[in-house]
Amino acid sequence: MVVLSHGHGGMPFGHRELATRLAREGYVVIAPIHVGDSAGNLDGYRQGRSLIDRPRQANAALHAAFSDSRLGAHMDPARIGAIGFSAGGYTALVMAGAVPDFVLAGRYCARHPQDSSSCGDGRNTSSSPASAGEPFQPDYSVKAVVVMDPLAIPFDAAALASVTMPVLLYRPSDPSFLPAEPNALAVAAGLPTRPTEVIVPGRHFVFLDPCPAAFASQEALLCKDAPDVDRIAIHRRLEDEITGFLHKHL
Repeated sequence: MVVLSHGHGGMPFGHRELATRLAREGYVVIAPIHVGDSAGNLDGYRQGRSLIDRPRQANAALHAAFSDSRLGAHMDPARIGAIGFSAGGYTALVMAGAVPDFVLAGRYCARHPQDSSSCGDGRNTSSSPASAGEPFQPDYSVKAVVVMDPLAIPFDAAALASVTMPVLLYRPSDPSFLPAEPNALAVAAGLPTRPTEVIVPGRHFVFLDPCPAAFASQEALLCKDAPDVDRIAIHRRLEDEITGFLHKHL
């Protein structure tokens, strides 16, 4: 089974094709809406709680699935994977045992106030009262992790020390939206074992499913790629690679 975590301000439907492919391959896919950091509801983000709440919500979703009489008998708690995009990549890493350091994130944002993609409005840093809460302890062991251009400014090698399972790390060839050095590259360098790294043509949002035409006309940032980027073909390849990775490690 896999937990699939969407990005900041997103929805599970942004990864509907990957979820469908995994379901066809025999996986139970748990794709929670991150309340407070999802489309139409950013209250938790504005309160500086989203990075605290996200892994707890994913954990609660697993509890709900295992307790569900329709699903529980079909799921193996020893074979759980975590997949995440952007802030969902952060969530997947925390589910796998990473311990976010919000002081580290705060220092980065103080030095790089122009990096709004990583830091947002600054509320998810050490200045937030939410960061003083009890450390998150996952209730389930994650055996394989897939992260797509993850938000990672709260992580260094010490924060990632417990993420010892296989990791498949995707990042875009164009890092102009989410800087690679403090995020995807920091994860690659900080993990105890070097992950499998794949560079994908395009920018950050190429990891979202191809947009329906009506939505694409309204959301160019999320939906429009450079002329030489074929998002449909990229996603077919991603689905094959992610499925093969999970088959191998779960």
